[in-house]
Amino acid sequence: MPSSADDGPDRRVQMIGAYSALMNLVIFTAVGALAIENVAYGAIVGIFGAVGSYLFIPWFLTLTAAQEEADEDIPLTTAADQITQSIQLGTAGLGLESGAIVMLAVGFSVGPEFILGIASALVVTLSMYLVGSLLLSR
Repeated sequence: MPSSADDGPDRRVQMIGAYSALMNLVIFTAVGALAIENVAYGAIVGIFGAVGSYLFIPWFLTLTAAQEEADEDIPLTTAADQITQSIQLGTAGLGLESGAIVMLAVGFSVGPEFILGIASALVVTLSMYLVGSLLLSR
C-alpha cells in the first residue's frame, strides 16, 4: 500500500492519541475500582476520558505543530484554520477529558452516583465544547 510523505506524521499523531486513550481507559477504570470501589463507574469515567484523549491529543499536537512551523508567531485561531482536523472534534475531546475528571471528582465527593456523575460530566463537556468552538471559530 503506497504511502505519501505527509501520511507519516499524521499517522504518528493518531497513534499517540490511541495509546493515550487506552491509557486513560485503564487508569480511570483502576481508580474507579480501587478508590471509589465501583468498577462500572470507573469504566464509564474511563470511556469519557479515552474518547476525549483520542479526539483532543491528535488535534492539539497538530495545532501546536502548525504554530511551530509558522515563520512568525500566529494566533491560535489562525493555526486552527490552517490544520485539516476539525476544531469541533478537538474541543469536544477536551470537554470529554474534563468531563471525565469532573465525574471522577463527583465519585470521590458523593460516591458513585451514576446519574449525577454522568450529568455533571455532560454539562462540563458541552460547556467546554461550546466555548472552545466559539472562541476558535472566529
